Amino acid sequence: MDKVICPKCNEIVTEGAGVKSEGIITCDKCKYQLNWECDGEKTISK
Repeated sequence: MDKVICPKCNEIVTEGAGVKSEGIITCDKCKYQLNWECDGEKTISK
């Protein structure tokens, strides 16, 4: 998974291994929730 940057506060929300997954992640800093999807290589924030 690539680094996911929070669009609200620009904090790095997560980064991890290349795993196919999707869901909702919450920014620890501002609690903004964003939908994301990872195909094992690229992370797409929605």
